[in-house]
Amino acid sequence: MSKALQKCLPQYCHRSLRCVFLGFLLSLTGFIIGTVPLQAAEVSSTEVALQLPEKAAMRFRAVFIGGDGERLFDARRIMLGSREAGASYKEQLVETLISGGFVGRRLDRSEWLYYLSETEVTEGQWSAVMRWQDRQQGRAPRPFVASRLPKTEVTVAEIHSFIEALNSWMLMEKRDQLPEFKGAMAYARLPTEAEWEFAARGGIETLEQDPDRFDRPHPYDDLARHEWSRMSTGNRVREGGSEHIRPNPIGLYDMLGNVEELTTSLFGPEYQQGRFGHLTIRGGNYSDNEAELSAARRTEALSHLPDGTPFRSPKIGLRLALSTRITSVRAAPGELDRAFSDYEQRRGLTSPGPAGQSSPAAQAADDELAFLRAQTERLTAENAKLEHSLRDLEEELAENTSTPPDPGLADRLDELDRLLEQRDAELKQASDALQAALRDATTANAALAKQKSALGQMEEEKTSLQEELSSVWAELRSVRGQDSAQLERFEELQELVERQHREEGRFRDALETCRQKPPAAQVRGPGFAACETALDIEQAETRRLSNTVAHLREALNTARRSQAQVRLFASRLEEKDRLIDDLKRRQSQFTDITQKNAARVRETERRYLEALMREAAANAHIAWRTLIRLSFLDDKDLQDTDVRQHYENRHQEATNMVRRYWELVVKIALDTREDLFPEVKTFLASLYQSKEAAGLGPRQRKSLDLIDRHVKVARAGDLRLPSDLVDTFTEQPEWR
Repeated sequence: MSKALQKCLPQYCHRSLRCVFLGFLLSLTGFIIGTVPLQAAEVSSTEVALQLPEKAAMRFRAVFIGGDGERLFDARRIMLGSREAGASYKEQLVETLISGGFVGRRLDRSEWLYYLSETEVTEGQWSAVMRWQDRQQGRAPRPFVASRLPKTEVTVAEIHSFIEALNSWMLMEKRDQLPEFKGAMAYARLPTEAEWEFAARGGIETLEQDPDRFDRPHPYDDLARHEWSRMSTGNRVREGGSEHIRPNPIGLYDMLGNVEELTTSLFGPEYQQGRFGHLTIRGGNYSDNEAELSAARRTEALSHLPDGTPFRSPKIGLRLALSTRITSVRAAPGELDRAFSDYEQRRGLTSPGPAGQSSPAAQAADDELAFLRAQTERLTAENAKLEHSLRDLEEELAENTSTPPDPGLADRLDELDRLLEQRDAELKQASDALQAALRDATTANAALAKQKSALGQMEEEKTSLQEELSSVWAELRSVRGQDSAQLERFEELQELVERQHREEGRFRDALETCRQKPPAAQVRGPGFAACETALDIEQAETRRLSNTVAHLREALNTARRSQAQVRLFASRLEEKDRLIDDLKRRQSQFTDITQKNAARVRETERRYLEALMREAAANAHIAWRTLIRLSFLDDKDLQDTDVRQHYENRHQEATNMVRRYWELVVKIALDTREDLFPEVKTFLASLYQSKEAAGLGPRQRKSLDLIDRHVKVARAGDLRLPSDLVDTFTEQPEWR
């Protein structure tokens, strides 16, 4: 209830019943406002187009995280960092949480989201905002820069100054364009590392639809089509959101390349490790090779050079996020506390388990470890199956590529050799006949001389053809499969046959000339008959060679089909390789998590055992000291009523301590790891020995040997408290 209403109510109600009713109604209204589910007005758009000064613009894309938007607090647990073996200490795999500042609709349900700018902040956007700030502060505006190149060579302080000016512009001039959540208005800031990497890997869509792709260094099949690198940029910065590249799966440009991007997170060896340095920079830049571009890449910002000059880099820029202030959310009194309490319960620890897992922290870690071990075993089995499938595919491919060429093709090539040999003889016969015709037909002397020259060229080309054909056949016999080299040789062979075909046409034309332009009748004779015979032979030869060419073309088509099949097998093999790499990456990821959690579980169990042993040692020491002191009282002393009452009280306390000591011994025997006992005992013995120099007696250190012996007894199965343990406690051999 507002102070104004509280002030007005006494004047209106006059202690009447309606005053009580109105107060109750207002309180109920405030509670309902804070607890009802989110209405349509609270749902944010998947895109925010923000108008800037001087007709500049900035577009933001929604990055859904999959959390329940009906709850005030929710988060998604994700793995960030490199999944590759041998990753740098800067890119170690780590588990973290991510949430959002807005709620939107996805898959017909409310989900949490945050916004990232579609491109890196450009020089034009920077110039427009800073010129507006200059005018607001009464300064002459700096020169306007209309450029889509990313803004670089700025210091961290200048970046924060730009963000401050942008927030002022948004709230003063474009408040109606901003998304909000339950009254909390959007504001711009640098993204966190988790926000940046989650978006760089393709966001919730990639994580849900293809988890293996999310775990890869980048979420693309073809990196060059999506990110600028040294190969594609010519080692120079490119415009943000260029039409020459494509965005990532959630519509963001240049996440991994072009320029590196500053985040708001402090740099540490891990995201959550306790030692922190300067701000973290994520992604790569235009001078990096493609292999260096990765969603896991992270470096540390440098603020100043050794001489104190502020550091400016042409390879470092920034991308903005939109978020909301948590404490600005409109909620009823106590609603945020209740919502966060509900969140803590939903992500709470598991209940205590069987012996050996009685520590809740250890139980939670062991639960996760058991799950990861099961996942690792499943992935190992899947990996083995896929590797077996890959071997089968490789054998199938090897069998396909090692199969010799079609025997029918070899027969046809042998036939071609025989035909060429036969043609050699026939051409020689035709040459002899033409020589006789030249001697007999003086009027055709000039024409026949030209034909003789043509025949000589044909002989040389025929010889060359035979040599080349023999070379082709030798190569074909040595080829393992119908690959690209075989296809090229077939094409060469086809060209040779077609060239021979053209030469035959020339020869046929020469013979036709001989026939159509005969010399005088008296010189007609056997020479011209030989011409006609040679012409018939060449026509038949032409038909045979045409058939040979047809056969070769058919073989060529067969080879092309075989090559297509080889390419198909190669594509399938590449896909199998990628799948196996994904599985190995996932198995490596789970193995890494398992090892980390195993270390955490061991440390948790060690601390738990140490706490039990400390308590047991303390009880044993105090009980021994109390019983020793009581043993100095004789029967005469106990005749005094007060002394006897004191004796009985102290003896009961010592008895309770011995019983508690034995309970702790049994707990150590049943609920802790036996292999950790010597390590913890050695540690505590050293600790107690160091305290002995300060006046503490050796009994507490000696109690560790007593605990050791009794734990062994309990582990052997004797769990009952020895009936005489209290009476003989000071006489145990370890105290001596």
